[in-house]
Amino acid sequence: MKSVTRKYEIVERDLELFDLELEDVQIWRLVRKPVFSLVSGTEPEGQIGREPGRVFREYSKALIAFSKNLVYKNPLLSKEHDIVSVGNGRRKQVDGIYYDIYCDPILEMDDFDILHLERHWRLEHPNPAATHPMRYLDIITHGSAILRALGLFRPEFSDVEQQRLRDLQSALEQSFGTMPSVRPVIENRVHRHKTTLDLFKYLLGKIDPELLLIVCSYGQETLMQASQSQSTPVVELQHGVIHPNNLGYSFPQDTPVRPFPDYLLVWGEFWRQNADFPLPNDRIIPVGYPWLERGVDRYAGVTPSDQVLFISQPGYGYALSQLAVACSESPQISYEITYKLHPKETDRWRDAYPWLLDSAVTVVDGQSPTLYELFARSRAQVGVASTAVYEGLCFDLETYVYEIDGASRLMPLVDGGAAEVIDSVDALAAQLGRGADTFDREYYFAADALPRVQRTLEQLVASGTIYKGG
Repeated sequence: MKSVTRKYEIVERDLELFDLELEDVQIWRLVRKPVFSLVSGTEPEGQIGREPGRVFREYSKALIAFSKNLVYKNPLLSKEHDIVSVGNGRRKQVDGIYYDIYCDPILEMDDFDILHLERHWRLEHPNPAATHPMRYLDIITHGSAILRALGLFRPEFSDVEQQRLRDLQSALEQSFGTMPSVRPVIENRVHRHKTTLDLFKYLLGKIDPELLLIVCSYGQETLMQASQSQSTPVVELQHGVIHPNNLGYSFPQDTPVRPFPDYLLVWGEFWRQNADFPLPNDRIIPVGYPWLERGVDRYAGVTPSDQVLFISQPGYGYALSQLAVACSESPQISYEITYKLHPKETDRWRDAYPWLLDSAVTVVDGQSPTLYELFARSRAQVGVASTAVYEGLCFDLETYVYEIDGASRLMPLVDGGAAEVIDSVDALAAQLGRGADTFDREYYFAADALPRVQRTLEQLVASGTIYKGG
């Protein structure tokens, strides 16, 4: 993956793609990650399972959600609040309640006047939700889809811009071989931007917040532009692994990137150094991970059993699940093998990983037991690139990185002595039971997270500014 990323960066540098603009929109900023999905062979977000029947069902469901949002949790009827937080809709269920694990611990402090806005997750909003007050963004996201379907506000590229898009396609094919056309992805992203920008500007103008607090900035460029156009700083909460090959955070040096968050609140000092951010270091602030701290405390008294937990995720589950099955069949390994699916895999794993069906592997494809409970009840974990592996180390797990393409994301743990690399069942069997390695938890996850977040947000509400550096 690293070599693919480097070649991709060469193409964007040679074609000066960050200079490509349309109606004051930095086009490459909108499409850099989804185009890379085509190049690297993974599917762009939202493109899984797009057979005609499913598309029709999804449009019908979205239209119903749009209509409902006109009268229920309509964000355009919001009053003024000091902070707006925006979640992605994917929630964790704990004791029958659905939590936004990044925002809810902050909202529960009651120290700030925060309105939470939620994007849908697979066209739904899990309930009952812990979050309050909350409104849904369906009227904007689904309204944008309706406008696009009607062909309104469609982007029009000049002859020069069209030639640059052809040059991009040609350069990518020369570097990576035959691939789908990137133009539909670019047109769709720019079209989405044009149909949502004014709605987001109106919404934020009505709420008039001092800060916009978001989870996962890439994919939310339009919302950030709307906020910054009204001089409202954007603050991002870290939601996953930040690494040098993550094109949502690493950018060529001295490249003006807009929009981008004005501040990043990261989990610990390690993450400040793990990408080429288009921000100065004093705007990248370690605050810890409140949800993780809560989970470690909750399961502190649980006694682990002889269980190896495999942490799956899209793109790596094919190989990882086969390793899990092989481990369950190996006479060298007496531990129970448990396979925790990623939420994006739960509705398709039986077709994608059929070898799991009749195996001795315990497959966890729902919300219970929770990930943290699984950590607490295990002695070891195996992963490839998942954020969860870092979290599992806080539960004193023996940690193993399966050495396949993509494992470079976890190699800092190996280099730091907190994990070991394995490439086979034999390699795992030879090391299993050795005990947990040394893990400098506070380097990755700063302690006393909630007080840190509280102090930081208080400072930013009082004096946070838009970053205008280049």
